[in-house]
Amino acid sequence: MEVIRPNQPRIIIFFSTKTFPPTTADHFYISDFSKSMSKIKEIDYYLVLNRKRNFNFEGINCIELKLIKNGFLKSTLFQLLYKIPILFRAFKQKKVIFITNDKYVGIVLRFWNSILFQRHTIVGDWHHKSSPLVDRLFLQSCDKNIYISSGMKKYAEQISTNNIGGNSILSPMGVNPNTFDIELSKRDARTELNLPIGKKIFGYFGRFTTFGQEKGIRICLESLIDLPDDYFFVAAGATEEDLNTYTKIAKELQVFDKMTLLGTQSQSKLAIYQKACDVLVAPYPNTPHYAHNMSPMKLFEYMVAKRPIVASRLDSMTSIIDEGIFYFNPDDKLDFIIKIIDANNLDEHSDRVVRVYNDAFKYSWDSKAKLIVSFLNRKA
Repeated sequence: MEVIRPNQPRIIIFFSTKTFPPTTADHFYISDFSKSMSKIKEIDYYLVLNRKRNFNFEGINCIELKLIKNGFLKSTLFQLLYKIPILFRAFKQKKVIFITNDKYVGIVLRFWNSILFQRHTIVGDWHHKSSPLVDRLFLQSCDKNIYISSGMKKYAEQISTNNIGGNSILSPMGVNPNTFDIELSKRDARTELNLPIGKKIFGYFGRFTTFGQEKGIRICLESLIDLPDDYFFVAAGATEEDLNTYTKIAKELQVFDKMTLLGTQSQSKLAIYQKACDVLVAPYPNTPHYAHNMSPMKLFEYMVAKRPIVASRLDSMTSIIDEGIFYFNPDDKLDFIIKIIDANNLDEHSDRVVRVYNDAFKYSWDSKAKLIVSFLNRKA
């Protein structure tokens, strides 16, 4: 492989149509990854987004699209067709590397790259499946590809007509250790959050559903029926609709007094909630998305929190870390309960927990950014 050594910093642009402040894991991925990319002195990094509003991007060079959401011209695809040539003109006579996880952005970038005889490099950042037609067009539009999971890479290989191995890299989601590795005792965290001091608390922190699929909150609520009375469940990150749904389920199961469900919290607040727990759980069901396509960003955040972790035994999880996690058979309530009780026997100083904590730093956003830049500097 030939390594490119440019005489001037390479221009790398992450192209998104998201509106900030962050509301989803994808938003946090873009903002945290961009912060780490901006630290690398060898490149000029820009973030294209719809609107940043009052969100602080901490020195990142941002370009706002300001897409129209109402009226005759509200189609995002139509607006991209005339806004991307304007962006090309802003970087006239410069070769740019565009990274995007928006399939339509990648396709339109390739269209104008060909029509205007540009030499820009288009890099696909694969996070989820779309329709086979859109995914195939996106794959054909990209010069290189980044996959957040081995399942996503296998899917791309299945729909591709070419060998994608040499121009692709596997790079899972990341974590910002400074956000979640905080110095705070379990008691102080519970006092601050008004959580019961004497209970054995297990917690889940993240969206309650993704793409309309349940993420394991139900099995946590059902486990409270059979767990001893000194166990307590706390979860944060629900939409208003999910909060109402699972509150109703908790009341029907008669476990409402044994749990606390909360809406979306800031990352700094989530770090405190994680420190308040005895055990952290990622009880994803065994569906194709969770088993193969997901990159478990939540797992990395848990690892940094220095708490025992109970998680579903899925390929997407075990391919990241196979030892140190208390894995249970997905959707198996009895096995889940057994692992919760086993994990509760450990604390933050146990060898098993410390080993997982140390492994987490391999998945920092800074490490991911350096890996991506190294990959982009290689010429196949």
